[in-house]
Amino acid sequence: MSIVRHQPLLGQIFARLSFHIRKLLYVTSLVATHSPLLVLKNKLIENLTLPTCWEKNDSFRYIDIIDDKLGLLYSGPGNESDAAASRANNPIPSDIGIYYYEIEIIDEGEKKNIGIGFSEPNASLNRLPGWDWNSYGYHGDDGNRFWCGRGIRYGPLFSKGDVVGCGINYLNQSAFYTINGIHLGTAFMSLKGEYYPMVGMRSIDERILVNFGSKPFLFDINNYSKAIFSEYLKRWEERKKEPDDDGVNVNIINNILPDVPILDDDFYDEVDLASLFFP
Repeated sequence: MSIVRHQPLLGQIFARLSFHIRKLLYVTSLVATHSPLLVLKNKLIENLTLPTCWEKNDSFRYIDIIDDKLGLLYSGPGNESDAAASRANNPIPSDIGIYYYEIEIIDEGEKKNIGIGFSEPNASLNRLPGWDWNSYGYHGDDGNRFWCGRGIRYGPLFSKGDVVGCGINYLNQSAFYTINGIHLGTAFMSLKGEYYPMVGMRSIDERILVNFGSKPFLFDINNYSKAIFSEYLKRWEERKKEPDDDGVNVNIINNILPDVPILDDDFYDEVDLASLFFP
């Protein structure tokens, strides 16, 4: 079935798909090229706006944006109260499924006070990520993960030459970090806000360079995402073997959608629905 010939129908389908399946459709490099889900994902992903660089107007005054807006250099006095952070130019679209970015530590500075994470748009820029309720961070000087000002031991310290990654899995509303290509495990759960990539620093000469996806990541995010998606498909196959007892009608007759709305928890029925239209 040609997608081009059915543009109005495609819009109707997408309007009926729940938040869960729309998130799933945006996960990159997950399924084979003939998959109906990949066809639909590619059609919907065209309008996504992703973070591409640091935003000068969303950075504290002690941060210099360098290296084609991909680098950050701390230029403040380095006192305890002089932390500075920068946010990316665009928020992370929650429909993307799994989002990930990396930073390279170009210079650890005097005290390794570098934090990587994400925040809501109103989080203070005079703070490291994780020091407030609306930001989350992993810090290089102590290896702790921070939220709401509370630090909990999480991973190794990081310094010059290390590559640290931060990812958000919107499928289960969790966040994770990597260091030098190694996954460190889940850091945060129950993430429901609008988030921007955020990096903060607090000591003289600290400098980082970000990779928002313009070049390959050190961590294999594609295979990681594929493994997660495969688990969803496994659950779907198991669900298909069970009797349909939810009472939701997803039958399609003459390309007309049923009047009964699809419920958010009917994830597997929605996958079937997308497959029917893009066999």
